Amino acid sequence: MREVARIESAFDKIELTRAETHDTCVRVAFEASLPVVAKLFDSEGNVLASTDAPATEGILGPRGPVCVRRSDVISAMAGGSEAGAPRVRWVAWQAP
Repeated sequence: MREVARIESAFDKIELTRAETHDTCVRVAFEASLPVVAKLFDSEGNVLASTDAPATEGILGPRGPVCVRRSDVISAMAGGSEAGAPRVRWVAWQAP
């Protein structure tokens, strides 16, 4: 796997990678300043992976990579913190 994204965000939905020419699989790590529920989405808004409970760090795709078909997009979003707007760092690794 190779690193394809290193992005910081708050509650906004951010694009991590596009599967432009072939099916794509990713693993995503996050680290947040406050506990958040972290989620990965495809281009239609379907949840591909999510944390079970609010956390300040974790891996999305803990049982293996999260995959989408060619021409799809994988985005990430954090939410659920009532204490303010957290800063979230995302790092995504893609195969192949």
